[in-house]
Amino acid sequence: MIYIKTLSFTIIMMLFINHDYSRQKEFSNKSVFQNIDHDDSAFFYIKVKEEEKGDLGATGSLNLFDIKVNKSYVIDKEISVTTTKAFITTNGNIAVVTMNGISILNKSRKPIKKINFNPGDEVVGVDYFQQKESIFFLLKNDKNNKIDLCQFMLKNYEVKKLKINFNIKIEDEEEPYFLKFHFTTNNKLLIENTCNSVLSVDLYGEYNTHLLTFTNKPCSIGCDMQFNNDGIIYSRYIDKNNSVYEVKQYSLSNGKVQKLIDGKSVNAESVLLAIYANPVIPHFVIGSSNKFYVYDYKSFKELKIDKNSDIVFVAKNAVYYLNKQGNVNSVKF
Repeated sequence: MIYIKTLSFTIIMMLFINHDYSRQKEFSNKSVFQNIDHDDSAFFYIKVKEEEKGDLGATGSLNLFDIKVNKSYVIDKEISVTTTKAFITTNGNIAVVTMNGISILNKSRKPIKKINFNPGDEVVGVDYFQQKESIFFLLKNDKNNKIDLCQFMLKNYEVKKLKINFNIKIEDEEEPYFLKFHFTTNNKLLIENTCNSVLSVDLYGEYNTHLLTFTNKPCSIGCDMQFNNDGIIYSRYIDKNNSVYEVKQYSLSNGKVQKLIDGKSVNAESVLLAIYANPVIPHFVIGSSNKFYVYDYKSFKELKIDKNSDIVFVAKNAVYYLNKQGNVNSVKF
């Protein structure tokens, strides 16, 4: 039986980066982190160009790391960091989604299909749903600001608009980024709406939606939100200096909120937290001050990870990270 325990700990102050809630994980490299295989056989990550680290419009190379052979493969030498996602489909092909289209590559990483969207149409959120062998995405039109919920079916490479003029909050940003998606076990899609809420979409019938507010506490620069296998993991500061914080979970199964971790920084200085989670497993990683900690609802312990590294994948029994030399290493826990 899983139990919840609140743990208190102290962490060393780190430089407080002045950027918004959606981009607070810029420790050294900004990476694409996502579960793409339930057997944890591979994952994608982005290696940011050295001279562009920290830039909102940073570019880098899209890479696939094969866990079985412990080797990386370059998929694309130059892509946008904030508006590129990649997935391995059930037949082993690779799907790469950008703001302007979808590319399908075969197992040998050779292009076999490309879908370009109409001028003025841009993807603002996307994820792959294995059960339906489809990519679901939000398509925004710059001229009228209307947003449509769409489905790209991998069996026949067709795009289907499921819900026209989708009602979701998209804030104007200096640099665009993809909203977070999460598929539940009861055939619903959760879409990041604000830092306090997600939009729940039925993936059947009339594709009805309702707003799910997981907290009423205000969010500020440095707050984070991720999904694990049973809910939404999020952080909040509880003082004006952003030095005292707590990490909570909103359970999707029972709608209850539990405090998992709380803490404060040294000398009451502002602290920046980042949460790294995997949507199909419970445990997650918290990063702060170039240190990383894994929490599994029973214990909370520091991971021995090289300094100036960035987490790229949380597996069932290991955490994979990109070190400052640009190599992927792992640490078991």
